[in-house]
Amino acid sequence: MRSMFGLLLASAILAFRSSAIAAPGDPFGGDDAGCIPPTAAVGRCEDGVQKALTKYIQTVIKCHIKAADAAVNSMPFDEELCESDPSTAKGAKERYDAAIAKLALTCSGQCAVLNAPGLRATVETLLDDGNGAIYGCPGAPFGGDDAGNVPTDPLTAKCEDGVAKANTKYIQAVTKCHIKAADAGVKGKPFDEELCESDPVGGKGAKEKYDAAIAKLALTCPACSTANASALRAATEVSIECHNGDIYCDGTTPSACAANCPTNTSTTMSPTTTTTTTSTSTTTSTTLPVCFQDLADGTILDTCTNLQWEKKTTPVDSGVNAADLHDVDNRYSWAGQCTVYPNNLCQPNLAAETACKAQTHSAPWSCEQCPSYLGTCDVYGAITTVWDWLTQVNAESFAGHSDWRLATTAGCCGWETGDLEELGSIRDLGQGICGGGSGACIDPIFGPTAAADYYSASTAGNDGNAAGIVPFDSGGLGIGGKMYGMRVRAVR
Repeated sequence: MRSMFGLLLASAILAFRSSAIAAPGDPFGGDDAGCIPPTAAVGRCEDGVQKALTKYIQTVIKCHIKAADAAVNSMPFDEELCESDPSTAKGAKERYDAAIAKLALTCSGQCAVLNAPGLRATVETLLDDGNGAIYGCPGAPFGGDDAGNVPTDPLTAKCEDGVAKANTKYIQAVTKCHIKAADAGVKGKPFDEELCESDPVGGKGAKEKYDAAIAKLALTCPACSTANASALRAATEVSIECHNGDIYCDGTTPSACAANCPTNTSTTMSPTTTTTTTSTSTTTSTTLPVCFQDLADGTILDTCTNLQWEKKTTPVDSGVNAADLHDVDNRYSWAGQCTVYPNNLCQPNLAAETACKAQTHSAPWSCEQCPSYLGTCDVYGAITTVWDWLTQVNAESFAGHSDWRLATTAGCCGWETGDLEELGSIRDLGQGICGGGSGACIDPIFGPTAAADYYSASTAGNDGNAAGIVPFDSGGLGIGGKMYGMRVRAVR
C-alpha cells in the first residue's frame, strides 16, 4: 500500500510540474536565467549560439586533455595554439567565431549574437581557471593561463582525463536540457528542464550520469584525481544557469531575461550609472569616479573609499613566480584539502589559520588545520592558500604596512555573503572586455590585472566550501569552490 501511494504521489507531482508551461517571451524560471524565445526564429538563433558555445567548450577541454597527455609522455604540444590559431583558423576560438559569424547573417542584431564574443571570453577564463579542479593532483604547474598540474604518471593522467570527459558530457547534457526547454516553450509544450538536469528517482539526469562516472573512476583512481569532482560539477552548474541569460536573452521584458550574475550596487563608493535600452536588451554600465592615486610604492589609494590596494607585478600570462608574492599570474586557493579526507577543507599552518579566522565570520569555515588523523593540508593546483599568502605579505611589511587583508564581496545568486562590496568596487565596466576592448575590466592605473576571477574573503551563504568571487572579465558577481587556484589582490 505504501509503495502504491508513493507511486501515485510521484505521478501527481510530475503531472503538476509538467503542467506549468512558460509562455514565449517569459523567463525560464527556477534557477535558470534567460527567457523562452519569443518566436521560433529567435529560438533558432539562440539555440545556434548555445550549440556553438558547447562545441567551443568541448574543444577547449579536449585541448587541456591533449596537453596533459603530451606532458606525461614528454611530447610537445601547443595547447594555446589548439585553443586559438589565427593563422589556420582551426583553433577553438576561430571555429566558434566562424559559427557566430554564420549565424549573424540571419540573426543580425539579436542579443545572443551580440553577447557571443564576451560570453566566449568569460567561458575561456572559467575553463582555464577550472582546469585546476580537474588536474589537481600534485605535480608541476601547467603554466600560462591554465591552472592545474601536469599529471606525474599515466594512471593519474587517465583518471584526471576521465573527470574532464565527464565534465564535458555533463555540460553537453545540461545545455541540451536548456535547448529542449526553450524549443518546447516556443511551441507551448511542457518540458521538465529541472528533471532533465537531475533525476534522482530515474537516475538518468545529467547530474546522476556525472556522479556515476565519477564513482566508477574513484574505484581505481588516486583520491586526488576525483577529490574536486563534486565541487567542479556544482560550480559548472551555477555558471551554466547564470549565463543562460546571455544566450536566451530576448523576451517580453528583456531585463527579466538577463544573466542572474548581477552587478551589485551596494558598494563602498558612489558610482554613476547610465542605462542604455535597445529593442533586444537592457545594458547597465557603471563608470567609476576618478578616485585612484598611484602612491609609487606598489599600491593604489582609492580616495573615495580610503582603501589602499596592492598593485601586481609582471605582465599578465608571463608565467607563475611563487617567489614573487605580487606576481599577477600566481594562483592561490582559499583553502586546501586534507590528504586523507579531501572533503575536509583546511589551512596549511597556524599562521594561515589565525589569519583566516581573524577575517571570516564567527563560524571558522575552512580555517582550521587538518587533524593529524586526516593527514596534511594539500593545495592542489595552487601555490598555497590565500591566508598563508597574506601572512607572507604582512611579514615583509609590504609598502610599509603589515595589516593587509582580502577584500570582501556581497556575493550573488542566492549565495549572498552579508559583506560590503569592496572587491567589486574597483571594477570598471567601461574598461577592458567590459568596455568593448580587451583585458581586465579595471582602470589601467592598477597595472597588470588578469581578466579572470579573483577571490574575496567572504564565504558564500552558509556553504563553507564556497567563497565569493569577483570576475574582472564581466559585470557580474559569483561564487567559486574554495579549493580552486585563483588570483588575489590585497587591500588595507
